[in-house]
Amino acid sequence: MIMKTPRDGVSSRGADKRLRRLLHDADYGNKYSPNMWNLETRLEILEDFIKAGGFEPIYHKAARDCQLPMKKEDIGSFEERFEARVFEQIAYFLMLNSGIGLVTSPVETFDFYRWLYPKNQLRFNVLGFDSIRGVSVPDGLLVEEQHGLYKIVAVCEYTLNRYAENFEYKFRAFKRVRRDFRAVFDEAQLVFVVPEGYNTPASLSNPDIVFEFAPLPMKKFRDFAFMLFEREGPLGQRSVKSLFESYKLKGTTDSYRANSTPAAESRT
Repeated sequence: MIMKTPRDGVSSRGADKRLRRLLHDADYGNKYSPNMWNLETRLEILEDFIKAGGFEPIYHKAARDCQLPMKKEDIGSFEERFEARVFEQIAYFLMLNSGIGLVTSPVETFDFYRWLYPKNQLRFNVLGFDSIRGVSVPDGLLVEEQHGLYKIVAVCEYTLNRYAENFEYKFRAFKRVRRDFRAVFDEAQLVFVVPEGYNTPASLSNPDIVFEFAPLPMKKFRDFAFMLFEREGPLGQRSVKSLFESYKLKGTTDSYRANSTPAAESRT
């Protein structure tokens, strides 16, 4: 069994300072509202995502990984992970523009959990799906200012996975981190953001869990991800598909890279 090593003595004030450091340049708007979602505005979301540069960090992650050794299983799941990364970034983009409050990016969320679990080993995986050993890191944190302190009110998971076991695993992880850091997560709920049309697992009927539905069905997201996979990169660079096809011809594999500091990334 892998033991977690949480940071000792984490207080609500300490978490406030860390969150403020992560979110010091954060901003959010109120462009999208569930009340205005129709076919036209739903398609505009995908166009706006590209215009806002949402594809660029995904492209750069993929292009970087196609220049480094990957394990065979990573090569086999590369396209699936690309699709998951696209959905994650679109879900984050929607959260930012929903006017609900401050939301940490996946990179900022990972940074916050590294602060919570400083002694756990890091593993760097393809397409930026880095992990902290023994810890399930969510995709985002919804933050509100309460009595002068930044407070986490929701832990966000963006997922295309339909299996009840996945949701149950995430819920167990949420309960563990809330137990480890009561002063930080005592008021938080777990929010799953999933594509429109998902059937929520009956086993997860719990007041601590909320399901939010992105305004497009799974097929539309998959079609969009496939389009981006074949799309030229910034400044007319080769598509991810072209880079990946060239990579597969090399047949190069290696073990996961493990280190203490992930590659620096800007806020997306």
